[in-house]
Amino acid sequence: MKNNFPNTESVAIIANGCFEKSDYIKKKINSFNYFVCCDGGLANLLKYNLEPNVIIGDLDSINEENKIKYKKKTIFIKNQNENDLRKTIKWLSNKTINKASIFFATGKRQDHCIGNIFTLLQYETNLDIEIIGKYGDFSIINKTKTISSYKGQSISLFSTDPTIFIRTKNLKYNLNGKLKNLYQGTLNESMSSNFKISISHGKVLIYKENILN
Repeated sequence: MKNNFPNTESVAIIANGCFEKSDYIKKKINSFNYFVCCDGGLANLLKYNLEPNVIIGDLDSINEENKIKYKKKTIFIKNQNENDLRKTIKWLSNKTINKASIFFATGKRQDHCIGNIFTLLQYETNLDIEIIGKYGDFSIINKTKTISSYKGQSISLFSTDPTIFIRTKNLKYNLNGKLKNLYQGTLNESMSSNFKISISHGKVLIYKENILN
């Protein structure tokens, strides 16, 4: 397949989770001009009347009509040791981009949903990746960062490494220590138009509520 990759810093990855229609998703997804579909994620993109640039996967979730229609845009990767989302992330890691935003990565099978969320935290890639959802977004913190917010926004932090020291500012329950389990950093709240997170090393997963769905 011939594919001229664009001169852009970020792309949209369209996963095969539950389709979410909202003004927030529409605004976010329409801010991109390059779309990479994870196999059956093609159907989610088409519902927004957008066309794929690339389709990646083993093609077990695409109907025959679309297999024929988008044949020239398809990259077949059979590897059953990885799901189509991680195949896509690996393929994009070799491209000239810095960031990828994933849409429709949640819903349907809950085990897939959990796997997709923690892919952000543990899958090795040079990309800055986030999951965009109708009710909230997931992203990764790997350094000191000030994050735009609003007062009352629900915030949760997750770490699979109990040795990471985390310090926060402008949260209702500021952290100044380590998360000993996966649920200890949940149900927090922003107290300002931004908040700050500093970590000693590694990566921390952050969830930010979206009330604009």
